[in-house]
Amino acid sequence: MSKPSAEPIRAAVLAAVPPGVRVARGAILRAVARRLGAEPGDRGLRIRVARAVRTLEREGILVDVGPEVLRR
Repeated sequence: MSKPSAEPIRAAVLAAVPPGVRVARGAILRAVARRLGAEPGDRGLRIRVARAVRTLEREGILVDVGPEVLRR
């Protein structure tokens, strides 16, 4: 599979985390992988999803709640 750009990954992360719901980071990875048609164990995808989650946290869209994240 070709490497998806950051924007589809960001959109998939936002789709995986409904507003006001705490979601485990592993569940986000599985949902993004399913949406993009990749393997959940794909290391490159895991890194890009983690980077997208951190970026969304910096922007204030997601909030770190221990092993989970919360969407505002």
